[in-house]
Amino acid sequence: MNQSLFYQAFGVREGFTYRSTDYKDCVITFHLVQNRPKKMICPHCGKEHVICNGTTHREIRNVPIGSKRTYLALRLQRYYCKDCKHSWQGDIHFTRGERSYTNKFARYVIDLMKLGLTM
Repeated sequence: MNQSLFYQAFGVREGFTYRSTDYKDCVITFHLVQNRPKKMICPHCGKEHVICNGTTHREIRNVPIGSKRTYLALRLQRYYCKDCKHSWQGDIHFTRGERSYTNKFARYVIDLMKLGLTM
């Protein structure tokens, strides 16, 4: 799938690679994998002694396509710093913190509420 579509429609910039799409029970799920950066620096201590520490899976609600709900299923890289012993997962630029929805979905809901509609 075209990376430009993910950026324009969903706000997903570079840093993620599209893998596949599932269609099931009126739900569309786009599977994305986070790209590993060439050089990783610990956000806690600023050192470079960082290793990959497995992956984690997140499913994030996105704006609908027509009447179908859409989700972004992400496989995120986890990291571990050998110096300060902290562990964390890769950053997701199109959502904040542990939210289960994208920034575009939040704006979509606000726009519906401005029109007087409810979910």
